[in-house]
Amino acid sequence: MYPVLFQIGPLTVYSFGALMALAALAAGWLVSMELERKGHNSELASTMVLAAAIGGLLGARVLFILEDWGNFVHSPWSYIASGAGFTWYGGMVGGVLAVSWVVRRQRIPWLEAADISAPALALAYGVGRIGCHVAGDGDWGTVSNVPWPVAYTNAIIGWVNPLTGIPYPPGVRVHPTPIYEFMESLIILGILWRLRKKGY
Repeated sequence: MYPVLFQIGPLTVYSFGALMALAALAAGWLVSMELERKGHNSELASTMVLAAAIGGLLGARVLFILEDWGNFVHSPWSYIASGAGFTWYGGMVGGVLAVSWVVRRQRIPWLEAADISAPALALAYGVGRIGCHVAGDGDWGTVSNVPWPVAYTNAIIGWVNPLTGIPYPPGVRVHPTPIYEFMESLIILGILWRLRKKGY
């Protein structure tokens, strides 16, 4: 795996961050097309994506802290200063709330906005999972002997069992769960894209 794409002096570009940026750009492109198709200002897409990113990061961070409240209380600064520690579900809730606020201000019906955003969400999620796969952030599956297992030997969290922190012995391979989720996202994207003209 390649958690670091490249370094230029003090600047380090991480694969996960690069794929997240690509996911945001891809989502913005789809949202822009759908806004225009439905007669809205396509430039609103950048505002929606920015709101989703900010709300998503805040929601993901807050839920992570709430889930680990005992440790947070004992060492809050380590959580605040750390670049790690996000929970996907919190990000989803935070992103939806932030985008809902934006579309409400633009007087776009919520269900119409959901129709506009749904394909973009599927695409962004899929691209994001590739980021997880390349970075090796611990989202892999269980140990497996299927023909396509992966060893995340250069994983950013270390080649360890993410539930126990115990290093895997040499030769161990696991299910590449992020790849499975990427393929599922493409299927969902295809279904949503075919249905997008039906409306809500």
